[in-house]
This record gives sequence, C-alpha cells and structure tokens, in this order.
Amino acid sequence: MTPNQRNALTAIRDGQVSMANAGHAAFRIRGASPQVVGRLISLGLARWPKGPVNAQTCEITDAGRKALEEDAR
Repeated sequence: MTPNQRNALTAIRDGQVSMANAGHAAFRIRGASPQVVGRLISLGLARWPKGPVNAQTCEITDAGRKALEEDAR
C-alpha cells in the first residue's frame, strides 16, 4: 500500500472523507485525494454507503481494516 493510500484509508476509517453534491451532477470528495479514494474503492478497501447521494461519508470495509492492520506491521 502506498503512503497516500494508507493516509486516505486512515482518514476514511476516522470518518473524515465525505462526498457532497455540488450541483449539476458535480460531486466533490473532501478529506482525501479523489483519485486515491476511487482506487481504494475499486480495490474493495472502502465503499460509499447506499442511499441518497446528497452527502455521504465514505466507509472502510473489513478488507480495508485488515489491510491497515497488516500495513502497520
């Protein structure tokens, strides 16, 4: 895991990464690099909750928790 991925995954775990609708289908990811967050989601280490998409906080998956634990060793 790269340092940027580790930092973003830690921020996701701590509830600091969110997505907000900025209007006209423009969504903004705050708290970490959008590209890194997207990569973590595609790897299955994080996910966006299902439901309305006005404002959401990114969630860490069990695989993401395990990856952080293994990376800390």
